[in-house]
Amino acid sequence: MGAEKYLEISRAEQDNWDTVVIENDFFRTVLIPKCGRLPYSFYCKNSGQECFAHPVPLSTPQNGQEFNYYGGLIDSIPWVSGKVNGKTDPQRFPVKGYLHFSPWKSRLEKRRGEVCWEGENTFTYNEPVTDKLSSLTFVKKITAYADSAKLRMDYRIKNTGTGNAKFTLAVHSRTCIGNWHRGTYFYAPGDKCYLYELENRPDLEAKGMKLFSWTDWPFEEARHLQPAPETAYLFTYHPQDWCVTGDALSKKAFFYIAGGPVNYGDRTDILKMGSFMTNKVQFVQPCVSYALQSDAEIWKQPGAVAELPEGGECVFTLYLVAHAGIEENAVVNLHRVNEDFLLLDEPELTAAGTGAVIRGAAVFSTGGEISVKINGKTFKRVEIPVGAYNFEQLGIIPFPENITLEFNDHDNSREITISQMG
Repeated sequence: MGAEKYLEISRAEQDNWDTVVIENDFFRTVLIPKCGRLPYSFYCKNSGQECFAHPVPLSTPQNGQEFNYYGGLIDSIPWVSGKVNGKTDPQRFPVKGYLHFSPWKSRLEKRRGEVCWEGENTFTYNEPVTDKLSSLTFVKKITAYADSAKLRMDYRIKNTGTGNAKFTLAVHSRTCIGNWHRGTYFYAPGDKCYLYELENRPDLEAKGMKLFSWTDWPFEEARHLQPAPETAYLFTYHPQDWCVTGDALSKKAFFYIAGGPVNYGDRTDILKMGSFMTNKVQFVQPCVSYALQSDAEIWKQPGAVAELPEGGECVFTLYLVAHAGIEENAVVNLHRVNEDFLLLDEPELTAAGTGAVIRGAAVFSTGGEISVKINGKTFKRVEIPVGAYNFEQLGIIPFPENITLEFNDHDNSREITISQMG
């Protein structure tokens, strides 16, 4: 599939913090395990866009369990805000959980075509409602590939204490696409969302929207940033496979894509793509459950927390993918989304002379190869680079009864469904 592309992983230092830097032809990402920023930075080379905000300089000292808003992405576990009845209780409920001050064990690995960082962190905590002492081991593996704009994050959470363990996990990230102006947007598929927080939004309350209830989606107030001087915000949950934050003016888009369901032993669940839209900034926060605060009344709500039996595990995968040059309208109307490509519309077989062509467009985040198959047999193979692609480039195909497309990258194979001719 062509010459091997650039890919490196190395240990470095930034503002006196030990870091891990992963870089390929498409992005440069920085990990800072000691303060739980995994990653701290994600710079997309195609768009020239840093995808995470950094409101507090790294030079600001961190004292003990104090949480500083250095920015980036932090996996908040076993809770997020640490608030009880609206007030912060940092002694018992450290803000954003334990991973930003608890010690990590980690390793780097490099093999042909991919590199990874894997870290492990074990901590004990007292649950908010019962005060039960629980213990969790949190393992995160971050992988980058030589010919791909995707960053893979594999999660494994194990109950290493006694009895059942309850917790929440929020992949808390302060995104910054387009400098937070009125063209900044959030989108997730689906026709319903769960309204979790609502502050100083009488306009929405007048429409009958209520906390901890499902409401019709999409609605404008949660879709686009509306800069205003007075503090106001709303938080919506979207149980979907993907979500995106983007900028309509610069056509930059940053996707969060689930790599399948959340696995709990013999059952599965779906990630809840959370969006926190304020009057100034926005956050994207994929979660395994619905609670953010440590308040007892919230933890008692159905689906509010995750629960693992003794020795049980929660396992899932989440991808970060930045795209450049994609219109907001195209994002909203995407036919199919995964970490390797976006189908802008459904590929369609259309008559052309003595054969047929496949009409439709895609944006590939991973380089690979498309196999055109006729009645199950390979007719041709075409190398696909990262970026925009029009399926008409596959050329004329003889009239068959059954044409299929198969996309293959370094370790994966996906069928691309085609709308057949009538």
